[in-house]
Amino acid sequence: MTRIVIASHNPAKVKWLRELLTKAGLTGILPKTAGCSPLIVPENGQTPEENALAKGFVYYQKTKLPVLASDSGMEIDGLGGEPGVQVRRWNGYFSDEVEDEIWLDFFLKKTQHIPPEQRTGRFITAWAIILENGDSFTRRIVHPFRFAQRPLRPLKEGFPMDSITTSIRKGPSFQAEFDQWLTTVGFLKRKRDSE
Repeated sequence: MTRIVIASHNPAKVKWLRELLTKAGLTGILPKTAGCSPLIVPENGQTPEENALAKGFVYYQKTKLPVLASDSGMEIDGLGGEPGVQVRRWNGYFSDEVEDEIWLDFFLKKTQHIPPEQRTGRFITAWAIILENGDSFTRRIVHPFRFAQRPLRPLKEGFPMDSITTSIRKGPSFQAEFDQWLTTVGFLKRKRDSE
């Protein structure tokens, strides 16, 4: 089975990407399994695609294996598009290690003035895959949502917004889009042909 290095040290993101890969019939492995310690890659791109590619290429250079990287941004309509690309760090206000509860409390206070009918936003997720030969491909997914004024469900580690958002996305699931993207870039076809 084809192994793909997951370019992340965020346990929640690794779990999510591993599930997407498994459902596509692929095996997601941690960098350490590929002989590479987790790397800190500066995420200073202007778009999630730039950040995902940066992470992907750093891990590819270390492992020479196919790599899957992901980055997300978030835009809140009532905040003029904040926080943008640096969601977790909220444009430098927090470190990457901020606890979910602290981040969510900050978010809820920052958005408390937004009326219920205007509590909308979108996640912008970018996937980047680096193939064995170094070719790279990206895919952007926009996921609109509404958000509540207080938690609707328990916190999900690494994804604090999941506790307050309701999807208003129409169209195929993330899994369907992921599978279609891998097929488009020729990865699933090559993998299936080699089995």
